[in-house]
Amino acid sequence: MRRIRDRGENETLENAQEAFERYANQKHSRWNISRYEQNLDENTRKVQREIIEETFVPQGYQEKWIYDKKPRKLVKDHDRPVEE
Repeated sequence: MRRIRDRGENETLENAQEAFERYANQKHSRWNISRYEQNLDENTRKVQREIIEETFVPQGYQEKWIYDKKPRKLVKDHDRPVEE
């Protein structure tokens, strides 16, 4: 079975921008989001290029314990560093 990546159907700039918009929804006041948005076209082109070249590597997850009624462990993804 061929992977979708092999046909180049999903490696579009539009998909990279849409993925960012979904991620950034209601997070535009965060410093890392606003830094990424300053060079949005360049940054999304970089992500697209990394996906095409198969060099894109997502960061790991960060654990955090909360004690609201009972102890619970939350896991969230690290924000990808923004390069200027």
